[in-house]
Amino acid sequence: MGDTFHYDHKFKMGKEDVFQRIVSWLRKDGAQITTQKVPEKVEAMHGSMKALKVWNINAEKRMSFTIVEDADGVNVTLVMEPASKMFEDDVYAWRNKIQTAWGQMANDIWASIEQPSA
Repeated sequence: MGDTFHYDHKFKMGKEDVFQRIVSWLRKDGAQITTQKVPEKVEAMHGSMKALKVWNINAEKRMSFTIVEDADGVNVTLVMEPASKMFEDDVYAWRNKIQTAWGQMANDIWASIEQPSA
């Protein structure tokens, strides 16, 4: 499916820490991790088909985190896309609403990664 939503963030911590915190967040939020390439990539299925509105943060979606370290820190790119083609028309009609809602979810993920573990 070509309907993807991209979100980027830079962290000032080690690549392995970022990777582990992403995995922890996914597990805590009930996502099914489908791919792990330590410490560079994590892919997961998140949400449920029961959320009938594609813009709902609980709608089933694929999430792919790519983690790249450079001299200034760790860059994470999160790509999200609806898990089912049945949402194609909804994605076209509600693209801005999805971008905003899922963007807020990405911001919440970034904030949880930056929090010290309890």
